Amino acid sequence: MKEIFLFLFVCWGLIVQAQTKESTYVKKEFLIIYSGNDYASCHKKAVEASTKLKVKLNLRQLNANKAIGLSLSEMNCESEHGFFPCYVARGKNDDGAYVSIEYSDAYIDFEKGNYLVILSSYPGGHAGNRLLFERAQKIYKEAVLKSSKVYTGCIH
Repeated sequence: MKEIFLFLFVCWGLIVQAQTKESTYVKKEFLIIYSGNDYASCHKKAVEASTKLKVKLNLRQLNANKAIGLSLSEMNCESEHGFFPCYVARGKNDDGAYVSIEYSDAYIDFEKGNYLVILSSYPGGHAGNRLLFERAQKIYKEAVLKSSKVYTGCIH
């Protein structure tokens, strides 16, 4: 009887661990209009897109950072996460239509080393992404809807 209980306990632990590990990621779809390795040109494109498409610009207080691509200020990182530099990728808890600049290394399925000008982020197939994509394509022919898993766990 002890062996059966121990076996069930170990199996239950493995199942919970597997579910917890997988649940730290969520799949999101992003509307990307520009990608490049120069933050200044991405910033220019983001401001332009916000004006042309009448979509709010929200850079989320992030700035270029040589170590990790993007980061909050040292003061914000220290107070919110306890270390500097720090970056939380768009898509964790902030779905919606707004223009931001993100760093591709934070996304599992994206080419590494680029800044991305993103117009919206939602779960896959969301009507908001589709409608904004159709509007954006008229101005930005290179606009693309691209999906990736986003880490939603703790970064402390």
